Parts: sequence; C-alpha cells; structure tokens
Amino acid sequence: MAKSFLLKVTSAFVWGGIMRTAGSTITLAERDARRLLAKGKVEIVTEADSPDDTDDAPAKRKAPAKRKAPAKGDGAAGKNPDGGGDGGGDAPEA
Repeated sequence: MAKSFLLKVTSAFVWGGIMRTAGSTITLAERDARRLLAKGKVEIVTEADSPDDTDDAPAKRKAPAKRKAPAKGDGAAGKNPDGGGDGGGDAPEA
C-alpha cells in the first residue's frame, strides 16, 4: 500500500474539483504529495503542526460548472455594432 502524507496547503490550487486554499490540509499519496511539494504548493505537516480537522476523505471529482450562454440580442455575438456587413473589409457592400 502506498504511503500517504498529511500536507498543509501554502498556495491555493484545485484538487479533485475542489479549491484548496492556503492554510487548509489535505492527505495525498506519496506520488501526488511529491509533485505538489516540488511546486511549493504544500508542506508536510509535523506532529506539532497537526490540526484536529483534516480532509482525510478521498477527493471526488465533480463535473465542470456549466457556463451561461450570452444573452440573445445583446449585439456582441458576431455582429458589427454599426449594423453594416461583417466589418472585415474595406470594399463597399454590393
């Protein structure tokens, strides 16, 4: 079984679809912990630092949030604001 480490977040990042903010803790497998340690995103929690509330539950991946479609009729979607042509040429419209 792979080792797991309790880590303290030093710089915010997203893991498993959840935003991990500075000061929070996370438990990760050795491979993942090494990657984040190398990037300076986390530091290993020592027994003296160990908080009572840890995020030991495995991270669940969430579906990405759906983006809102732009409002219809706002004139921003592919239209020239002056209403004439595509706005891409100097030639007069025929």
